Amino acid sequence: MFSLIFGDQVACDEGGGAPGGPEQAASAAAAADPVSRSRRVETVDGNGTTELYGRMGRGRAGKGEKIHQMRIIAGKYGRRKLLSLEGVETRPMLDRMRETLFNVLQTEVPGVVFADLYAGTGAVGLEALSRGAKEAIFVEQNPKAVRVIEANLHAFGASQDALVRMRTVEEALPDMEADIWFLGPPYPAVEEYGKTLNALGEKGVQLAIAQHDRKLDLEERYGSLERKRLMKLGANALSFYRPAE
Repeated sequence: MFSLIFGDQVACDEGGGAPGGPEQAASAAAAADPVSRSRRVETVDGNGTTELYGRMGRGRAGKGEKIHQMRIIAGKYGRRKLLSLEGVETRPMLDRMRETLFNVLQTEVPGVVFADLYAGTGAVGLEALSRGAKEAIFVEQNPKAVRVIEANLHAFGASQDALVRMRTVEEALPDMEADIWFLGPPYPAVEEYGKTLNALGEKGVQLAIAQHDRKLDLEERYGSLERKRLMKLGANALSFYRPAE
């Protein structure tokens, strides 16, 4: 059973599909060829700084196209195409960046509850499910993005492993429980990082990962959380927070 939460209202779809079905979302989709470019991948952690070099693709929609296709990197849904909205408000996580994130997490994902905050179209949470997460919780306030998450879950047969909450992150956090928390707010919404990381620090979570602009200097500490690793990939960055020692 797939549950979709609108504020305090819960709608359930016994068949696992989205209202209107995935066909409606898919009919609006326009496939776009990825544009690949070389990017520097720089890692800063307890072992110092490591620079890697790789290829990063960015989906680019044509004129008038609002949806483009991305893919799951690895796991049981590996290489499956997924729908994604184009736009700053639902910034899709680059394939190469998701690959790097889950290469770092590796054995931490199987069997966990994975929270995808500011989920956009859910690419990160879907990748977690593909790699063995027990459940993914998607928090997203954009109705169009929620419909695409629904369509992807339906297409993958993963609706039974998902909970989608159409709320703001601030509204959803108090009664949420998860093992790994990922947050990727729209880059212009810089105030969301401190607000959400502080809330997670107060909850005493074990792992929170923030995707952000590499030029944005996040704090080293948020409540009980301390940044343990910083990875810079092109214009983007990932900050890993764990309980302070």
